[in-house]
Amino acid sequence: MATALSVVNSVLRRLRESTVTDFTETYTGLILDLVNETKRECEDAWRWTSLCQTLTLNTISGTQDYVLTGSSNRWQFTDRENRIFDSTNKSYIYPLSADLMEEYKWTTTTTNGQPTNYSIRGISGQDSKISLWPIPDGAYVLKIPVYLPQEDLVSTNTTIIIPDLPIILGTWARAISERGEDQGFKTIDQYILYQNSLSYHIALDAARVSHETDWTPL
Repeated sequence: MATALSVVNSVLRRLRESTVTDFTETYTGLILDLVNETKRECEDAWRWTSLCQTLTLNTISGTQDYVLTGSSNRWQFTDRENRIFDSTNKSYIYPLSADLMEEYKWTTTTTNGQPTNYSIRGISGQDSKISLWPIPDGAYVLKIPVYLPQEDLVSTNTTIIIPDLPIILGTWARAISERGEDQGFKTIDQYILYQNSLSYHIALDAARVSHETDWTPL
């Protein structure tokens, strides 16, 4: 798999620039910024299977609010109903609006028990916070299926999780546009290459989960 450094150098070679061993130079830093912009665009274009994972939340008796450690601020549920799986009780926990969560909290006599609902409320740093209802009366292991895009690349040896070729081609197009070369004509050519590569890799990844993308009437 490609690293941040190998992708930056691949772009630099296409720009006929010298390759580097770090990101200290100003122009190299610009290319890294463009790499991260393109990576985010690719991650937002499709729910890549390589970025789907399960977060684990361990409840504590009497504690209602938790931080989804590692969730950052770009995560999404992969479950179509936004359910959380209670692996302790082999049951699902369903979403609840913040208003109803507050209503239950102040109007329900029994407030502690096995959680049946949750609400995503606020953040802690970059991570989302979640409230459970009823307030857990014991230790439960909750599994949260999420799509979690990778953080921006900073270190040279950071491995890029999604396919690297669309990122390289998209960054190349952005870099040519930034230079203002050829009145934009070459930028259009490279952008088409980028779009074609992104479409191909999305189709390739989608084939792995065709059972999730195929539509069938009920």
